[in-house]
Amino acid sequence: MTVIAIYNRKGGVAKTTTAINLAAALANNQKRVLLIDNAPQANATAGVGVNPSAQPGIAAWLTDSIPVEKVLIHDVYQNLDLIPSDYSKNDHSPFLDRFRLSNHISSLATRYDFIIIDNDPTLDLLTENALYAADTVLIPLRIDKFALDGYRELRRHLREFEKETHSHLEILGILLTQYESRTRVMKGMRKELQTTLGNLVFQTTIRKNIQLVEAPFLGRPIYDYAPRAKGAIDYEALAQEVLERTKKQAVS
Repeated sequence: MTVIAIYNRKGGVAKTTTAINLAAALANNQKRVLLIDNAPQANATAGVGVNPSAQPGIAAWLTDSIPVEKVLIHDVYQNLDLIPSDYSKNDHSPFLDRFRLSNHISSLATRYDFIIIDNDPTLDLLTENALYAADTVLIPLRIDKFALDGYRELRRHLREFEKETHSHLEILGILLTQYESRTRVMKGMRKELQTTLGNLVFQTTIRKNIQLVEAPFLGRPIYDYAPRAKGAIDYEALAQEVLERTKKQAVS
């Protein structure tokens, strides 16, 4: 089982879009996938068609109020299960320490090939639990003038987290998002990021695509809404890279 935390301290970089559609793309590749919505906004929960206020979720599970079987929602998409967010119904912080999510996830090791955790931009105790539980971190990065500075600031915060927790965070890769290939300026920024950050950057770039915006409003992954859209093609390509990279990380 590989646990991937989707994280960036900036909002609007397609974290939730990536969590939902990477999870669905891996599921399409016959992997058993669990999507955990670890954000109080519950956008990933709503984005796969589940009402966040309709049932208990991650907060109830982590406070040991109810067992995992009572919060797991099976087959929100083929091969894809969900633990929804219910932080809004609680105090947003069921954690007493940084290790609770890791301890709970360990009981699911035999059930899934991948666990994808969607996170809030804030580096608070919720996100710290996800980072500690993760085997590796995927960083969506919007292509803009400040992307490189934002990434460097993020890495500084992640290194501080590693020191405080005596842990090591593997970076699975940096995913460039919201790319418009028709603009010369964006092509230049993309090339600069790829040159500066090297192999950390996935070969796949997520192109701007209206269907990626529309799909979560209908509570569906892109493959269940517009399977031939550019966004669907891009996330399938990302899934192939993720499969290859996680395989390499597992043997290194």
